[in-house]
Amino acid sequence: MSYFRKALLSLAALSVIGFTPALAEVVTFAAGPAYGGSALLVSANWSGKVTCRIYNNGTIAQLSNRRITANNNVTVAQNGGNLCTGTLAPRAYCHYSHVITDNLAFTCAITVDANRASITGVAEIVDSANKIVTVVPFSR
Repeated sequence: MSYFRKALLSLAALSVIGFTPALAEVVTFAAGPAYGGSALLVSANWSGKVTCRIYNNGTIAQLSNRRITANNNVTVAQNGGNLCTGTLAPRAYCHYSHVITDNLAFTCAITVDANRASITGVAEIVDSANKIVTVVPFSR
């Protein structure tokens, strides 16, 4: 019996007993749009911020393609900080944010590559006094 036939029979036997090889799952999580409200219109002394907060309650997660998009369909700069780079360890937290300069709503998104990562998080808008104005949970 050829090597190829033996390999096929082995794979067929494994599938009969319920074994399927683990494939990496790539999932994008998003939260929003989140809006701070018309009372928080941009002014010279207002420095509100949209922050995307991520928590991993599973295995190591590879993070990529993190973005904050305004409701005018422009991806904004993460000028308020970015701690979500590379991998996120189990039971670890990271965030990335944007200092708000326009009266817009914002959506957070991040792509996660992991088999058993358990990602949760929120998009959060705070005013200049760091008072939370809006919180929207991430969903898959």
